[in-house]
Amino acid sequence: MAPDAKQFKFFRCISLIGLIGMFASILFELGWDSNNGQYAWVTKVEALATLMHLVGVCGFYLTGEKELRPPLRLILFQIICCLGIIGIVIWSDRASGVLIYRGEIIRLSIMALLVLVTGLVSLTHLFQWLIEKRVQAPLTTKSNREGYFSRRFRKRRQALMPPALQFVVSLTGLVLVGSLLLMLPNATYRGISFTDALFTSASAVCVTGLTSVNFTECFTWTGQFFVLCLIQLGGLGVMTFAYFIAMIAGQGISMKDRVLLRNLLDENNLHTTVSSVRSIVIITFLLEGIGATLLYFTWKAQGVNLGDELWWHAIFHAVSAFCNAGFSTFPNGLATSSVSQCYLGQFIITGLIAMGGFGFVLHQEVGKHFIYWCKKHSSKRLQKQPWSPFAKLVLCTSFSLVIGATTILFLTNQSLFDKPWYERLMICYFDSVSGRTAGFNLTDIGLYSPSSCFLLCIIMVIGGSPSGTAGGIRTTTFSIVFGEIIRVIRGQDHVVFFRRRIAPDVVSRCLCTVAMCCLWIGGMTILISTTQTNLPFLTLLFEICSAFSTTGLSMGITGDLQTFPKYLIIINMIVGRTGLFLFLVAMLGKATPKHYSYPTIRIPLT
Repeated sequence: MAPDAKQFKFFRCISLIGLIGMFASILFELGWDSNNGQYAWVTKVEALATLMHLVGVCGFYLTGEKELRPPLRLILFQIICCLGIIGIVIWSDRASGVLIYRGEIIRLSIMALLVLVTGLVSLTHLFQWLIEKRVQAPLTTKSNREGYFSRRFRKRRQALMPPALQFVVSLTGLVLVGSLLLMLPNATYRGISFTDALFTSASAVCVTGLTSVNFTECFTWTGQFFVLCLIQLGGLGVMTFAYFIAMIAGQGISMKDRVLLRNLLDENNLHTTVSSVRSIVIITFLLEGIGATLLYFTWKAQGVNLGDELWWHAIFHAVSAFCNAGFSTFPNGLATSSVSQCYLGQFIITGLIAMGGFGFVLHQEVGKHFIYWCKKHSSKRLQKQPWSPFAKLVLCTSFSLVIGATTILFLTNQSLFDKPWYERLMICYFDSVSGRTAGFNLTDIGLYSPSSCFLLCIIMVIGGSPSGTAGGIRTTTFSIVFGEIIRVIRGQDHVVFFRRRIAPDVVSRCLCTVAMCCLWIGGMTILISTTQTNLPFLTLLFEICSAFSTTGLSMGITGDLQTFPKYLIIINMIVGRTGLFLFLVAMLGKATPKHYSYPTIRIPLT
């Protein structure tokens, strides 16, 4: 090995050890209470680890070959962060009072940002390594026996990490990491079991909102911050956010990465994957920021008594609403008396829920039409772009479901008949929006009539739209299956929406998705009802539908579930967030096409 290569590897190891030391010190400061002596040692370790990372970064950039060097933009970012951390550590020792507190917040923020950016950039290298390993599997052997096992090994390596399985593994890995973070001593007031921590982490990553413990009474501000980070990463997707960080850090996106992202985002054009990732993250942060600002000033103007942490409540609910998570930092959720009477705040939250559930493809199309509307007065040569059939189908289906569910709940929900009609209409509208994707509630769902609960189960399973943060079978799948039923009844040849025919393979996939989801929900409900015999069947069905659709509504039985049913709910949340069809593809692998067909027969059906 050349001396330069040895030096390059040495400095990379030094940099990695420094990052590990910084990460461990951050966890120690956030997760455990420390006295003055321990705090002094932790700051020294942080300064030493930061210095090691700085030396390693500069060293492997100067000694490495040109094609092995990280982007200069990323190197400069790490150097600035390291110098800032070391400077703040030295400055905070000489300061006192509030200056120490503010300096520690700034230092921890910079350290967390540096570790996050560097870690996510490294994660993209891991994804690329998983793809390349499939190509580098051995193809020849020396003996027949070795050839057999080598071929078996090669097939396994080729099926090791397809894009669908990478998404499942990254989601599961984030759930496990989140559960360990939530078990830190400072994350909770009185401690938490591994099962409850895993349940809460899975619910946050899968943007569900179900909790087996009282969220506000169990988790401290640190624990709530961990949950907020898990919600954000789960809503965006670990791989999507990792590639976004890699792009802004200056790392190039290879053609293999583009193929992976295209399969992940279900894009048709390979060249638009990078812009799609950028648009997804920017739109998410922009809408969440606008929503948090509106909630803050709305609650403040309405005189909502939330203490000095109003800004934290606004940010948490904006992120939770847009990601369709359903977590709330209030003792009784949005049913808290001072919040449930703020109708403008409820409209803002339902707007965030709807925008998150619409999907980023629709956001991009709306943005194009908005740009056209702004420029049409300044130029007469602009050609008007018609709305795509996909956008029309999503909007029409979503509004129809909201109006239909609101009307039925308003007429059939007997538990709300004692309230004024305008308040009852607002609650029904809120439930029709939140019950389909998010999981916020203004009243006790356990008091609803069986017909209202069953209707909520239906709209929960339908869920949101493709490429959004919501779960369920998706509005487009529901519309296509409904159109197929109408086609068969009327004896037509094709499913038609807005003068466009739906491809037969798309119709077949939608029918298969609905059938598999019904079988999955039915089987899981039967399985959980045999182990949890002390609860009514409808409440268990409601819980399974809520977990599978990643909605988060509950009839109040989540905390009463036993250990095994909780793990079944966790599996349902992961499968629901991944998508049952994508989950089965990830587990079973790609089907091998058959280039022959059998004779056709007709089977009696009636």
